[in-house]
Amino acid sequence: GGEQLMNVATGGDLIQDIKASIKTSIEHEQTNPRNEVSHKVDIKNNSKLFQIIKKDKIKVNSAHHQSVKNIGENFTASAFASDEVIEAIEHALHPWCLGVQWHPEFLITDADVAIIEDFINYAKKN
Repeated sequence: GGEQLMNVATGGDLIQDIKASIKTSIEHEQTNPRNEVSHKVDIKNNSKLFQIIKKDKIKVNSAHHQSVKNIGENFTASAFASDEVIEAIEHALHPWCLGVQWHPEFLITDADVAIIEDFINYAKKN
């Protein structure tokens, strides 16, 4: 709930149930194990997330039935699934405030590792 909580705490809201609200073929609550990828995500080239992982498309695991609807104050969407579900948000004023719909802590992909390493490096410096 990190991305979702950050969004709601700053005045945004959520799609309460993706399956009931959006016509999609993506399984946002994947049936395969959570330590496997499930679907692709497109990343905006001008985002912090892109700066971290250096890719505009990645595969992610997916274990959620809610998603960001209207974005909270000072946040911007930086990644999307092909059904337009917001997969990542970033704070415009904070140097390292990133919320994602997937679970990079599973360290499934190089992108996951890059996110965790960048976060740790930022924390060490600050």
